[in-house]
Amino acid sequence: MKLMKYHWILTAVLFITGAVFFIGQCGGHHKCDLHRPMLSAEQVTKIAENLSEHLNLDETQKQKLFKIRDEVIEKNKSFKPLKENFKEKLLEALKKDKINEAEINKFFEDKEDKRKEHREFFISKLVEIYSILTPDQKGKLIEYLEKHEHKKKHKCEHDE
Repeated sequence: MKLMKYHWILTAVLFITGAVFFIGQCGGHHKCDLHRPMLSAEQVTKIAENLSEHLNLDETQKQKLFKIRDEVIEKNKSFKPLKENFKEKLLEALKKDKINEAEINKFFEDKEDKRKEHREFFISKLVEIYSILTPDQKGKLIEYLEKHEHKKKHKCEHDE
């Protein structure tokens, strides 16, 4: 009887732990985004170079775009340790005899605050990029994004 009780407790703890990690990883995003790593400096650079080439940016536009690229790379560097700390803090909280609900909620609130800060930063950079483009380049950018969104959707459809 006592063994059965511990079995149920262990099962419940494992289920809760799994659910917490799942929510922490995906934050409720589409399943193709569940474990998407942050873009590396090389990926951000490649995207900037592809945009520069595809949109035929002039030298002034390129300078502004690559300045924004550098800012994005720095922001990503500052966000990565926070992502790793979250997992460590959550594991530490789960190792305790009693789970402190307020403490875990605080971890998630801090993570959500950082995501919001990150999102606002990236939106401001998108606005900056868009402001340096000509109307023709804006049209090309929209076509480029639609083409890549279609590829992304197609790539994710295999999971459904």
